[in-house]
Amino acid sequence: MMVLAVFFTWLVGVNNVNAMEGVRLESSDGLLVDGTLEPYRGGADTVHNFQVTVTAPSTGDYNVNVIIHDWYTRQVIGNYTMSSAGLTADGERFEFATTLTEQSVFTYRFATNAIGAWVHTFESYGPVHQSDVDRFTTLLPAYMIALLVQIGLLFYLLLAFSWFSQRSRDRMEEVMKERQQMARGNDVGKQEESFVCSECGSDVPASAGRCPQCGESFEEDTQGAEKGKYECSECGATVDEGARSCWNCGKEFEE
Repeated sequence: MMVLAVFFTWLVGVNNVNAMEGVRLESSDGLLVDGTLEPYRGGADTVHNFQVTVTAPSTGDYNVNVIIHDWYTRQVIGNYTMSSAGLTADGERFEFATTLTEQSVFTYRFATNAIGAWVHTFESYGPVHQSDVDRFTTLLPAYMIALLVQIGLLFYLLLAFSWFSQRSRDRMEEVMKERQQMARGNDVGKQEESFVCSECGSDVPASAGRCPQCGESFEEDTQGAEKGKYECSECGATVDEGARSCWNCGKEFEE
């Protein structure tokens, strides 16, 4: 914003004022034309001459005024009645001369009631009683404040919006993580339970009838051993009736 303030201060406060030097003022209806100021720049001792032409003067009495404002404060420095300088080919010429003691930048315009109602020219800078550097130094703080209020406020609003958006995204990610953790917990709960084999200590699925590692049977046989099979007295493994030794522990059986 400092860079913008420097740019706009120089562009508006310095260049625009300089560009108005030598501009001739006139009213929109062409009643007032060729409004001039000489000299455009000066100081407290400089006599400034204002002149303007009324193109269609009335046969009765009328006034032609020059109105001067302080550009910084917009206060009226003076509303002066001009004197006739005689007729010209374009109409009646009026003039007024004065000094302005303030070290400032002024604006001026011309007005007349030659047709009954007051008619004004557009307003222009002048006289200028400050150097370019003085104007720049005077205006820079004001432009910085204006940019801070206008552009700075917008910037901080966008910054706040970005912060709230990021906060919302972070919260959404936390919610998604919580949901994923809950889903994983449900999946684990749904997994088949298991137990430890009492013989060899291996993990055995709850639905298994015998240990996949040692062959230990976990099914209760309410009707006795399967026909043609019996349990090894050493390890409890189920062996064929005609087996000479246990397939699991190697114990030899007597006939």
